[in-house]
Amino acid sequence: MKKLLALTLFTPFIVGAFVFLFISKCFSQFDSSESVFHVNKLSPDGILLDKGWRFYSGDNPEWAKNNFNDSSWTDININQPISKLAPINKNNINWFRLRFTIDTTLRDTLLALLITQYGASEVYVDGRLFQRFGKISSSKEHISFNPHNEPLSFQLNPQPVHVMAIRFACDIPASNLILKEVNTYPFSVRLQSLQSAISEMKTNLIRSRAITSVTIVYAVFAVIFLFLFLFYPRQRLNLFLVYLVYL
Repeated sequence: MKKLLALTLFTPFIVGAFVFLFISKCFSQFDSSESVFHVNKLSPDGILLDKGWRFYSGDNPEWAKNNFNDSSWTDININQPISKLAPINKNNINWFRLRFTIDTTLRDTLLALLITQYGASEVYVDGRLFQRFGKISSSKEHISFNPHNEPLSFQLNPQPVHVMAIRFACDIPASNLILKEVNTYPFSVRLQSLQSAISEMKTNLIRSRAITSVTIVYAVFAVIFLFLFLFYPRQRLNLFLVYLVYL
């Protein structure tokens, strides 16, 4: 009886775990033996390219090429806070490389690359410069720019394995207390279908405008009540309404 009860209680958790693993396998799979990130399907939210990256501190334009051998580089998971990624905490130039494949069913799909970063970067796809964000300077006076996941469209060629190389410079020290508290990542890279990315951007824009409009309305009412209180200090209700608006 006890075994039957235990099985009944744990069955939903076991089924849930299998479903999660199945979905993870369907959408993406990182092959650690080959250091290749496989993109099998794209969900509406896209896929975060966080595993399979290789890192090296230094600067050489040859590192952007597809045929460059990066086997001696350090394997790194970029989905970590700046404070834990000691190699890129300085103002020097760093390179990241990722080998990935796209399922044949997605080769005719227009894709979008979405990047968030705290620094400056140059993004290369299959050996070609795809986009610059900010400016990287050899004098360490970098100009940072954060694209905030603005979708950038591109279409991959039919070759089986692709290479993304990122030349990156982070000018934010890991000792920054605020960054430690919020666990800020130096950069994140997400792959998404262009259609889904544009739809998501429009939704976020509408939401942002709505929040801004409501904030402005509240601020106007707060100023009105504040002036009413200043002109009629006996009416303390106006001061209470100012507090209520900002609450």
